[in-house]
Amino acid sequence: MIFRSVSRVSVSVFALLAASACGIASAAAQETGVEHVVVTGSRIANNDGGPNPVTVASADQLSTLSPESLPAGLAKLPVFQPVKSSDTASDGGYQPTGNYLDLWGLGPIRTLVLEDGHRVPSTYYDGTVDINTLPQLLVQRVEVVTGGASAVYGSDAVSGVANFVLDKKFDGLKGQVQGGISTYSDAKSVRVGVANGFEVFGHGHFEWSAEYFNRAPVVATPRAFGTASVSIVGNGTASAPLAQLTNTHLNSSAFGGLVTDGPFAGQQFLADGTLAPYNKGTVTQSSGISVGGDGTYRRPSNLLPSLQTAQIFGRFDYDLNSETKAYVQASYAFNNTLSHEQNLISTKSSTGITIYSGNPYLLPQYQTQLTATNTPAFNLARYNEDFGNLLALHDRTSSISMTAGLQGKVFGGYDWEVYYTHGVGRTSQRTTNNTNTERLYAALDAVRDPASGNIVCRVSLTAPAAFPGCVPMDVLGGNTASAASIAYVNGETAWAATNTLDDFGGNLTGNLLDGWAGPIKGAVGVEYRLQSLVETSTVTDNTFNPQYLRVGSDGKTPSAGTQLWTKNVTAPTHGADSVYEGDIELEVPLLKDLPLAQSLSASAAGRFTHYSISGSTQTWRLGLEWQPIDDVKIRATRSRDIRAPTLYDLYQGRTATISGYNDYLTNANGQILNVSQGNPNLVPEVARNTTGGIAYTPGWLSNFSVSLDYFHVVINNAISSVTGDSNTTEKICIASGGTSPLCALVARPYPITNTTLANAPTLNYNEKENIALNYAEGIVLGVDYTADLADITSSLGGTLGTHLQWTHEPALKNQSLPGTVITNTAGTALAPVDRIAVTVSYGLDAVNAAVTVRYFSPFHYSPDPTLIVSQPQSTPYIQTDVNLSYDFSAWGNPLTSFLNINNLFNAHGGLYEASSSNPGLIYPAAPFADEIGRYFTVGLRLNTN
Repeated sequence: MIFRSVSRVSVSVFALLAASACGIASAAAQETGVEHVVVTGSRIANNDGGPNPVTVASADQLSTLSPESLPAGLAKLPVFQPVKSSDTASDGGYQPTGNYLDLWGLGPIRTLVLEDGHRVPSTYYDGTVDINTLPQLLVQRVEVVTGGASAVYGSDAVSGVANFVLDKKFDGLKGQVQGGISTYSDAKSVRVGVANGFEVFGHGHFEWSAEYFNRAPVVATPRAFGTASVSIVGNGTASAPLAQLTNTHLNSSAFGGLVTDGPFAGQQFLADGTLAPYNKGTVTQSSGISVGGDGTYRRPSNLLPSLQTAQIFGRFDYDLNSETKAYVQASYAFNNTLSHEQNLISTKSSTGITIYSGNPYLLPQYQTQLTATNTPAFNLARYNEDFGNLLALHDRTSSISMTAGLQGKVFGGYDWEVYYTHGVGRTSQRTTNNTNTERLYAALDAVRDPASGNIVCRVSLTAPAAFPGCVPMDVLGGNTASAASIAYVNGETAWAATNTLDDFGGNLTGNLLDGWAGPIKGAVGVEYRLQSLVETSTVTDNTFNPQYLRVGSDGKTPSAGTQLWTKNVTAPTHGADSVYEGDIELEVPLLKDLPLAQSLSASAAGRFTHYSISGSTQTWRLGLEWQPIDDVKIRATRSRDIRAPTLYDLYQGRTATISGYNDYLTNANGQILNVSQGNPNLVPEVARNTTGGIAYTPGWLSNFSVSLDYFHVVINNAISSVTGDSNTTEKICIASGGTSPLCALVARPYPITNTTLANAPTLNYNEKENIALNYAEGIVLGVDYTADLADITSSLGGTLGTHLQWTHEPALKNQSLPGTVITNTAGTALAPVDRIAVTVSYGLDAVNAAVTVRYFSPFHYSPDPTLIVSQPQSTPYIQTDVNLSYDFSAWGNPLTSFLNINNLFNAHGGLYEASSSNPGLIYPAAPFADEIGRYFTVGLRLNTN
């Protein structure tokens, strides 16, 4: 089985992974030669990790789940909620280049990632860790703590901890080569890797690994929803309930340009420059969205980006004497993606296009009409597929980490360690074919040179030095802009964010004294961290300068929110802080070998932490473990945990981005400028965690276990973005009559009492506050049984395994502002209430086979109970994966060949669209559903260990 609790009697549902073809021995048993196992739930050496549920998944077992990578295998476990990653469809913004773990749906920032018990430096600017950067071939197992562990490990361990434990004694050679392809003949992938370990100088050991993975881009068109063009329409009222419609278009623009005023109003330009009537289609309950017609939408392109990952790792340790060891290790990793998922829509309110009388691209009959009516200009609403649909995002994450330390025994058996880690994580984005609006407006204002008769930019005559090399652009029709004009108006921008961590720590653990029911154990630790964030940008000032340009109908007024570059520009950011903390743990046996008390023990942990910016805080955990009889174990915890604000939360530079919007007040929609910045007054958010569970492993039935666990998490001051463009913010503002401070988050031309389209918002502000309430609650049931068929009947042979995990999470609630509606994400596409994984595996001699079936319960559209939704609930999503392997020898080396078929029946999940501002921009499938489709992977593994 994939997950197995370290102690058989403490098998937790969290440990019952439902997908594997092999492995029935516990992870602890696999570590031959180790007297004490330090499991992630506690720094005290024991075999069950303390009162929190602790689970273990071996690297081999995760590879069975997903040969793409260990992180991809972890993502299939029902304890983790789906998160946006390089395996999810882009939404047109920053596309994460890796994988991020999210226990219970509380966000990756609240799941702490460790490597051998040490904090892994952040790789992304928001403080999260891309686990693709870890050395996968030398990962021995992954230990997962579900429940608060901040008192043991510090900030971010709110929903739990994932600890990647390396095989630090690996001796031999390990290699892997594989290739994959989808049923649509795309998403071709290759993975190669090698690892080696050997003794050095008699008392030393050296090991290293190198790995590479590459997957080609995945296109949307051949897949189930590739041409669906979906929108959510309505505003959630009885008269306009929310509904999800296909074949939707933006009815306020045209691919060739829709004239919005003047003598040609209501007509569109065709590719040959002629005007034709504009069919608005069937208008829906959202004024800007129609079904059918001549409106615009995002035509299908890439579904998933290309993906490249690579890791290089080396470690050397040396026994200084019989009780002291020194070690040093270093790693480098990078992830690259390339996606193409944005477009530029010109409307009167955003990057508006004005065509002035005298434009030489106008056909003569239209220029005659402008002259006759004395019309100086008209406005064009255009979906700019030619120059605005070329934008590409080249995203890269890289990580460098170096650790040195000493560990050993002292004072007759106390285990100790001191260490230092220096880590640098860098995230960068290079945006090619980004539209420069100053050059765009210079190119759009085309005139005929009276001297030569050539078509030129007007500024080339009025201010020739202002825009050298300007190339006039024709936008009167679809895809009419020339290649030279596109090359002129588009350019390249880039930003990079660097996280640096210097982490000094020390721990001491051992038996303090012998109590009446067993040894009383303790652990103490200290840690000091210096961390910094530096974000740089090639664009230091994104202000649009209209000097020398004609902009807008009057030639002087640009669209509200016009910026120099239209997409993906961030402001420079710089911040640093220091953290010092100390922790202590105690484990006290209370009863032993008594009726209804084979054992009873209590534990406590506490930590004091001081942040140079956010101040001081305390965390604690109390736990109880009770084994009334041999076959039953009960445990419970109560803890206070924290998530400190990240440097990006505190110091984010003032950044302006353009995005789509739907205004609750005026029912207007379009594109708008959003301004965001950090908040240095944030304090650590505080969580209250409660867990409880019971595990039954009957002595009368070997290799069988069943368990039930409960979890409950509440965060009362969660750090959350408060934004002006949310319906909640607008409702509070409207209810206050415009007096609420939240009204300042939206800039409008008129008071809030004006509900006409003329009062559509012109600017939104976003800021972070300790203001939200987050709440998660659920239970997990697990059943695990493995049988040697020869023990049942002599006519059968081999080993049969059945493993089930059922996570039931009916509450994943959020209250964005005090006094507002509490939404429940559980039951939506973002967090199905029921997630079940069942595996049936069979192994006979050299052949192993496993079939894994994953089930996700139906989902409804909206988490807001006050909204009326006409969209019917989805059907359940069921995915079946198959893994076959065969062990053999060649040239004296042990080899394993394997075939993995992911999504055997090509299930595609329920239709789900998260936005209505740009139909077709996002592939409309539920985030938990496989988007690639049936996928074949074949490969070969070598392991001489």
